[in-house]
Amino acid sequence: PSSVSGRLSSTPDQMPLYRRLLGTGEGFGVRLSYRVQAKPLGLPDAFRVGASFVGREPVCLALGDNVMFGPSLAKTLARAARMDEGARIFARRVPDARPFGTVAFDARGRARRLVEKPAAKGPGDAVPGLYFFGPDVVALARRLTPSARGELEIMDLLRAYLERGALAVDRLASDIAWFDMGTPDSLLDAARAVRDRERKRGAKVGWPDAIGWRQVWLSAAA
Repeated sequence: PSSVSGRLSSTPDQMPLYRRLLGTGEGFGVRLSYRVQAKPLGLPDAFRVGASFVGREPVCLALGDNVMFGPSLAKTLARAARMDEGARIFARRVPDARPFGTVAFDARGRARRLVEKPAAKGPGDAVPGLYFFGPDVVALARRLTPSARGELEIMDLLRAYLERGALAVDRLASDIAWFDMGTPDSLLDAARAVRDRERKRGAKVGWPDAIGWRQVWLSAAA
């Protein structure tokens, strides 16, 4: 395998399942490490639990219940991964923004406000569960205090960057599909979309072996 590495944090009951599924990552041409989050203390807690994973390098946080695919996704992620400071997130216009964290823009298209799950029904710019941060994210996560529900909130972490003028927001291109599988219906929608795309193209969506081959993380011998 190459030097490409990934880190995964999960709960004690789910971690063995991820280890069984993904192993060391050698079959995909990467190296995977794991860290258990003992209690559900919110998304930013992943940076406190996995501080040694981050070190002095930028990091990407990807939520396991989000699915993205599309022709321009690889270039979009590669561009975002080149950042070395601040934070970069994405936005997608949805007809009903209530289930999501959202971002509002000013007249010049710059992020000006973040709202966690708006109360009123209506369209808005949802923030998918994919975030890029500079290495200072660990220090910022450690300064957060739990919300009323007893968790550290990802929106509070993003606000810390917004207040410093260090939050960049890119709108997802129209050729990128995004599904947040937080409900049974949305899980079914995602499964159907992946199935239909695979049938149409005759190729798998998100096939780790193929991705490793295209990225030259795997050799012919592997």
